[in-house]
Amino acid sequence: MARGRYERVFVVLETVLETECFVFLLQDYITYDASVTATSRPKGEQFIMDEVDVAPLRQILQGKDINLKRGAILSLSRLPRHDAVSLLKSALSDPEREIRYYASTALSDMEREFNDRIFRLVKETEANPTLVERHIELARLALAYVESGLLDEAVEHYFLELGSRSLDKALIVAKEDRRIFLLLGRLKHRAGDLAGAAEWLHRYLEGRDAFPPYEAKDGRDAALLLAEAEFGRGNVSMAIDVLSRAMKLFPADDEVAQAALVIMGHKGAQRA
Repeated sequence: MARGRYERVFVVLETVLETECFVFLLQDYITYDASVTATSRPKGEQFIMDEVDVAPLRQILQGKDINLKRGAILSLSRLPRHDAVSLLKSALSDPEREIRYYASTALSDMEREFNDRIFRLVKETEANPTLVERHIELARLALAYVESGLLDEAVEHYFLELGSRSLDKALIVAKEDRRIFLLLGRLKHRAGDLAGAAEWLHRYLEGRDAFPPYEAKDGRDAALLLAEAEFGRGNVSMAIDVLSRAMKLFPADDEVAQAALVIMGHKGAQRA
């Protein structure tokens, strides 16, 4: 997909978007193919999946144009993320029966696509247990399913365990793959296992004096998550140390600086 096409999308996203043109453009650019994995999806398309702003779609759903709202729901159904799912759930109480139906169908379709893709990956990894990339993809997908907000809390544990077990198998083949460390840290943190999360996130960040551009966001997020885990365990000094190192690695990151100020302020209050 050419760069110019994405630039037009960004222009649309930055303007007042209550027009049918927006809906048709967004539907054209956001494709949700269950056979395409995160590792095989072109980087530009993955950026759209991960980063596109849903605020214009929220504005459309707050309006009264049924055709636009139907198009917005279709676009949201192709963004399997928590903010998109939240908007679809809010549309379940729309005064128009047609919109409620489309929102309910979209949510059901998203759940089915997640389940179908996870089922295929489970079968594939069972048949080929040494395929590290597929184990990683399965863990990422299970975590994304949990983070999407589609699942009831009682069901989340199953998918978190599924992802963790898949990564345990991947570690047998790739013992030093840092991607596995990071994913295990995220899965453990989501499951409430702060000690386990801290262990794996420390391993991911250990000895890292710099991050290549393509890994910078992962490094930043890992540091923030590790600091949160250590703080939650009562290791305030360790959390401050993690964030101090993160501020050197990511000096222009406001979120890291803000987290450091919050935790240092908490420590100062304890001393007082």
